[in-house]
Amino acid sequence: MSPRRARERRTTPAGVMADEFAGRDPEDLAREFEPTSQSIRNWVGQADRQEAGFHAWRHRPPSAHSVADTMLLKRVRTIHPGSRETYGAPRVHAQLHADGGWHGRKRIARMMRAAGLVGASRRRTGVTTTRRRKDARPAPDLVDRRRFASQVEAKMACFSFIESWYNPVRLHSALGYRSPMAYEVQMKTVTTET
Repeated sequence: MSPRRARERRTTPAGVMADEFAGRDPEDLAREFEPTSQSIRNWVGQADRQEAGFHAWRHRPPSAHSVADTMLLKRVRTIHPGSRETYGAPRVHAQLHADGGWHGRKRIARMMRAAGLVGASRRRTGVTTTRRRKDARPAPDLVDRRRFASQVEAKMACFSFIESWYNPVRLHSALGYRSPMAYEVQMKTVTTET
């Protein structure tokens, strides 16, 4: 604080330091903001109006935004199972954008979170360096691993996964949320034009 400001400070009768630049004493402010009978009537009237507004809101038809959210959630619920429940909000958003929809990624994430739709994540959560108790129940197999009778059956399963899902359908973030086949077609088009 500057020496000039320190000289201009003074103490009020209540012992509170008041600044001359503020212009008013705390007692003046307390008297001004003390509720009167009229202000209390205004507060009660406002509360009555708010309650009536609440009951009117309960019987009002859904807004255009909530109707649009419902329609969008239906589309998200069709995309998510179509991705073998692996797509999270970024890929669902990219799929909607590819289909011609203009929606925010955070809106899609909020809707998926509210609906309980979760994409597959390879991230580890929690502590991974602890030792397992010998009497603990083993964790369920969340990966849904399959045992194959022969090596030929395993090769066919890998081939069908790659050729029926991974290359033609799955959106890859490294390719600008396009499938490898769509990316390859686009690159061929670009190279033939130049």
